[in-house]
Amino acid sequence: MNLLDNSIDALGNKGAIIISTRQEDGNIVVEIPDNGSGIPQEIQ
Repeated sequence: MNLLDNSIDALGNKGAIIISTRQEDGNIVVEIPDNGSGIPQEIQ
């Protein structure tokens, strides 16, 4: 959940977060990409 919280904070009011899941070779794969500008260098 921290990963999702960080994505939301970095995204601000612009962009989108897409959560997808799939099964691959007997494993569950979770992907959480976003199209935000990222976390500014000064607070990383």
